[in-house]
Amino acid sequence: MTWTVASVIGPALSGLLIGNGFVGVWVGLTVGGSALAAVLFLLLRRHLTAVQDGRARVGHELAA
Repeated sequence: MTWTVASVIGPALSGLLIGNGFVGVWVGLTVGGSALAAVLFLLLRRHLTAVQDGRARVGHELAA
């Protein structure tokens, strides 16, 4: 559902922002959203096991 909502809201919001001259806001939201996603991705790593994170194979978990 997240992908569906994003594929509807994203183009509509982008069109409104760019069409009304808020290109800087659109760029800021795009860069900020990407940076936030990267930070959240890195924070997620400490909640994953070594197997889930790909640092070890099943049956060979590393001590964290």
